[in-house]
Amino acid sequence: MASAQQNTTSGFDPTKRLDAYPPLAHRYRLDELLAEHFAFAPKTFTRHLFNLINEAVYDCVESVDEAVRASFPPDLAYPTQDDIAKSINSLETLLCSAADQHFDLMELWLHRNIFAFPASKSEALTEHFKFEHTKIWDYLFSEEKPVSDGTPYVEPDWEKIKVEEERTWDELEAAKQEYLQVTDDHLSLLAVSNALDRKLAGLKAVSAQLDLITSGAPRVYDPETNKPLGLAEQAAKLTTSFSRLSELKKRLENLRSSSRSTNPDLGEDSSNEDTQGAHMPLRYECLLNELAMSKIDDLVAELGEKGGADNQVDEDLMEVMNHLSGKGEATDSDTPLFHKRL
Repeated sequence: MASAQQNTTSGFDPTKRLDAYPPLAHRYRLDELLAEHFAFAPKTFTRHLFNLINEAVYDCVESVDEAVRASFPPDLAYPTQDDIAKSINSLETLLCSAADQHFDLMELWLHRNIFAFPASKSEALTEHFKFEHTKIWDYLFSEEKPVSDGTPYVEPDWEKIKVEEERTWDELEAAKQEYLQVTDDHLSLLAVSNALDRKLAGLKAVSAQLDLITSGAPRVYDPETNKPLGLAEQAAKLTTSFSRLSELKKRLENLRSSSRSTNPDLGEDSSNEDTQGAHMPLRYECLLNELAMSKIDDLVAELGEKGGADNQVDEDLMEVMNHLSGKGEATDSDTPLFHKRL
């Protein structure tokens, strides 16, 4: 009862402290008008004051902390450093609580009495002063929509806006997926390019080794063009020469068999071989000369130009050449041709 009578006599009702504030939309317009008048926002000013008070409290607490710690040596049993820290923390809490409580009242008083217009004249002032950037509040609150230029207010087509927004989001999602796909393709191409670069580096290393190997080998020239032959061309030439040599060997075997058929007593008596070799038939002599002149000379010359001095020459072919150059003279009994005489 005593508290109720005291509130009645003082004229202060805690439940009606905020009744003096205007509605929210009207409060926003008043704030804009005050900012235009003072050239700064009142709430920013009071907030800056509050920050200054907090900084002063923190500086005071820090100075007290330094003074207290300097007064007591750190090796004392009481008060310990933890006790000093707890005491300083309690002091800081007390000062901040008192500053917050009293400054909140000061902030309310400033915004009610200093940074404000009289309640009886605020409506007229806000209607009298109109700024372009404050007209947005007239459209944000439906209860206070002014009718300007005689044009009625048209409600936005929210369904259309929603459909357009969904379409925009779909386009953004499609663009995102396309970007991710292009990024993946780019990374795949980079991986393939790196693999190809590694293979190319390996091929270059092999090519360098082949060049190093072939640089020490003797050069082989084409007898027709006098140009150096590569490894592939040399292999082709060797294959062709081997084929021709095989064909020549077959023809020699055929000639040997034909000569044996015409002279069955050729191998009976070794003492008569020189006489039989001197009296060979004319047909055998012509065939042998033609074969030797057309095949063996070219083959031996080509093999000699390719391989140089290091190549091994078939002893049978060289003995045939010596036999031809000797015009049918008897060969030495130590040579293989003596036992393989045509």
